[in-house]
Parts: sequence; structure tokens; C-alpha cells
Amino acid sequence: MDFRKLLRQAKADAVHERNNIPKKVQEKQSTDEQKESTAKLVFAFSPRTVLNLEDYAVPSCHIKSIYYMEEWINEVEEASILEHVHAAPSSAWVELKARRLQVHGGLVTTSFTPSRLPQWLCILAQSFVDAGVFHAKFTPNHALINDYAPGEEILPHEDGPMYYPLVAIISTGATGRMTFRRHRNTSPQDAPFYLNLARRSLLIFTHDAYTDYLHSIDNVGIDNSTAHRISLTIRHVPTA
Repeated sequence: MDFRKLLRQAKADAVHERNNIPKKVQEKQSTDEQKESTAKLVFAFSPRTVLNLEDYAVPSCHIKSIYYMEEWINEVEEASILEHVHAAPSSAWVELKARRLQVHGGLVTTSFTPSRLPQWLCILAQSFVDAGVFHAKFTPNHALINDYAPGEEILPHEDGPMYYPLVAIISTGATGRMTFRRHRNTSPQDAPFYLNLARRSLLIFTHDAYTDYLHSIDNVGIDNSTAHRISLTIRHVPTA
């Protein structure tokens, strides 16, 4: 199935149909379209068992709150994730300068009004609770899906105080590189830390890595000049 061709066609059709539709109606239709587009898909994802994060601390990393697992998902699970991502209508994507983005769970600005995650993302969220990555009290309720074409990137940034300070990122489709740069409590000895992210891997960071470091993505697809990296950033946004 040529997902890119389907997405291009869907985008063209959506632009033609939506020219004179009020914004609120567009938002409702976008939500309805996402539900309809994934309703008939089966999400292939196996249950997870409790893991010990310290077993996955990144060797030789001076930041003690970064954890990395290769092959967190298998090839079948990766294919199922990508199928669900690409099944979303073109209206679900936000086109940014160096990537495109889907937002699930609600917009996070200076406030947060939650909306329910799609069922397949609820399954992913629960898997992190089952694995002991997130406590049930902080079950993930928010997901960003980033689509990076080869050579695209995201500049150094922090996620900020609106989120619970724990991030889980699943990488699919292609490789990438995460860079952590200290921007608080700095010293002359500080040096960036680079971590290559393989397909099907899981990156978790929290504590100092969340609060004191900026993170960025580059080197997308250096092992494959045509593949896109699709990343899923899973987090919890407090609602009270």
C-alpha cells in the first residue's frame, strides 16, 4: 500500500472540500474522521511485563536519567503502528517547517483540555503502565506523532512544566539521533550527549534529563535516504 500517495490524495481532497467550512465544524469533522479511519483496523501489540529501568541506563552517559531499549517493539508491531498513523486523514496533520505532526489527547499551551486518545494509543499508553515505566496515577494521556523526512530535524527545546516530567519515545520507520544539551546548572565541563535511536527502539528520560537539558533530533534516515522517521512521544499531562 502506497501510504504517501494516499495521504497526498487525501490532503488534496480535504483542501477542496474544506474551503468554506467554519473552523469549529472542521475540528469536529477532523475528530470524526480520525475515529472512522482507524475503527476497522486491528492493532497488533503484545502485553508488556514489568521491567527494571536501571537495566537500560545508557552506558557511559553522564546523565543518569536516560534509558534506552532496542527492539522495544517487533516488526509486526511497528507495521501496525505505522498503519494506524498513516490511516489518519490529512486534516489530522499539522505541517511544520521541518516535520509534520499529529496531536492526540488535547492541545497543551498554558492550559490543557483533555480529549480521549484513540483506542490504539490507549493500548500503547497502558503498556507503559504495565511495564512500570509510568505509575497508574500518571497513565499517559497525551501523544505527539512526528513525521520526519530524511534530513529534517527538531531544534533544541524543552517540553516544559505542563507535562509530568517523564517522556517515552518510540521510534519507527527510520533512524535518528537525539542530542541532549545542558541549559540549567551549567558548568565549563558540560558537553552534549548524542544517542542514536534505532527503529523500533524506546527512549525514556526523566528527572535532570527532563528539567536541565534541551533535546533535539537530527540525522534522520542517514542509513536510508528515502525512509521517514515516525516517532511517538508519549506523556502524561496533569489535569488537576
